[in-house]
Amino acid sequence: MVSAPGKRWAYNNSGYILLGAIVEKITGQTYGEFIQQNIFEPLGMEHSYYDNPSQIIPQRVAGYDKSTNGFVNAAYISMTQPYAAGALASTIDDLALWDTALYTEKLLKLETLKQAHISYQLLDGSPTAYGFGWMISEYAGHRVIEHSGGIHGFRSHTIRLPDDHAFVAVLSNNGGKSPQSLVFKISALVIG
Repeated sequence: MVSAPGKRWAYNNSGYILLGAIVEKITGQTYGEFIQQNIFEPLGMEHSYYDNPSQIIPQRVAGYDKSTNGFVNAAYISMTQPYAAGALASTIDDLALWDTALYTEKLLKLETLKQAHISYQLLDGSPTAYGFGWMISEYAGHRVIEHSGGIHGFRSHTIRLPDDHAFVAVLSNNGGKSPQSLVFKISALVIG
């Protein structure tokens, strides 16, 4: 459904794909090179990659999907399809490095991140519960910043509780059930 800018909101990956193309146009690098040189390397994220199936990645995990006969290998997908909307591979420890950096200005100005953590409002004043790349909410008086991901054989969900300096992430190689409820329960335990 097409509507005028600011009239309605719906999540889709097209914006991320467009962002990747803009990054390539401005920098003259591939999106993968840009992410590697400007995020992974400066933060010491040594186990994070722009995923390339032909690249040998030590301890790469296989993805699985559930079928009527149990688990099966996930269908192949070329990472050129999700591109900037999901072709990244990482570990929990590397994601913790990334989260820690978001409390500093190693990646971006704190004022910019603050703007990203504000729910965008539609023209009629309705909140979207989505900032610039983040789902925004509140639980028991705590700000909650979260996002999920999914691709053949894999699901992920992260929650940042920035006022509590808490970060919870679950990476799953089961493409079926979302780990969102598990991440929420762990986050609730973390904040008591």
